[in-house]
Amino acid sequence: MKIALVVHDALRGVGHGRYVVELANALSLADEVTVVANRFDPELAEAVKREKISAIRWNALSSIFTFYANSSRRLRQLQFDLVHAQGLTCAHAEVITAHICNAARSNRSGHRLPLRNRLFPKLVVPAEKSFYQKNKNAAIIAISKVVAEELKTHYSVQTSRVIYHGVDSTRFHPPTLHERSAARLAFNLPTSGPVWLFMGEAIKGLDETFALLATFPTARLLVVTRSDARFYRSHAKSLGIADRVFWAGPLSNPERAFHAADLFIYPSSYDAFGMVVSEAMASGLPTLVGAGIGAAEWIKNRINGFVLPIESSEKWHLVLQELHEKTEFAAEIGAAARMTAMEHSWAKCVEQTKAIYEAVSEINGKAQGSGKFPKQ
Repeated sequence: MKIALVVHDALRGVGHGRYVVELANALSLADEVTVVANRFDPELAEAVKREKISAIRWNALSSIFTFYANSSRRLRQLQFDLVHAQGLTCAHAEVITAHICNAARSNRSGHRLPLRNRLFPKLVVPAEKSFYQKNKNAAIIAISKVVAEELKTHYSVQTSRVIYHGVDSTRFHPPTLHERSAARLAFNLPTSGPVWLFMGEAIKGLDETFALLATFPTARLLVVTRSDARFYRSHAKSLGIADRVFWAGPLSNPERAFHAADLFIYPSSYDAFGMVVSEAMASGLPTLVGAGIGAAEWIKNRINGFVLPIESSEKWHLVLQELHEKTEFAAEIGAAARMTAMEHSWAKCVEQTKAIYEAVSEINGKAQGSGKFPKQ
């Protein structure tokens, strides 16, 4: 089968990019796979073909719309049995993975976005809705039940299946004593005392994490983020916690940050999935997340983690206090979290996705009287 995987950036450092790299590498063992993207990860397998699409990278809007136009034009010139788009990336596709619903995201977080960023949903949401309506006969995969429900609510789109992102439980694993010590040393953290980890965009709960940290004077916080930290550094200083916040910036080896921590905290109001959550669980960390997180669907409260309402800081405080005081309970939660994460491998994600391809192949083959997919 000749398969095109269309994504803005086929890079492991971003969620949809890592998804494409994992799919492409696995699928290329049996099929002819082409990744259609603007940038490519060096870890893409040699067997995977690369079709570079130009895009104007001034900002997110210019990147999305110029890539969409150029990829659509190029795909009309090429021949594939199946085009698998990662959301709003090309005009037509037989399979679409919805990594986010921008209409829902803007409703949840629009009031918190800087003014310059509020133009994004005004342009992208109508384009995304039109994209799904034009591709209403495509097989649509949602990366969480949250996204599936949002597509139905905002775009009247019925998804074919929820397929969760996988997690590499070999790379993300509970640390040995040596790994733990080395990680703490690398981030200049003290060798003893509780360390919390926040990883992700700062808008996804860093303010809330700071407020909680202020009530636990013995705890330290490791922050891994690509966000501009200037405002947050100033805010930490105003709360009197600056000396207990350790900044790491974005990391190419995030597993070391998980090794350094005692728990993972993510009080975000929204995340379509949240690979950082699944990676924290695979790393054996007690994990506290907001209820609007896709990966929270893996968590059963007080069994393998905690799903908490972000509007109740008191509930977050009580759980954190319990984890600080009951180290054996914290270890049990972390161990159960890892067992859950190990059930969601990338191999399982690939297998479920291939089943979608086969179903689409059968449907389209019958419709056309052949085993071929319709060309664009």
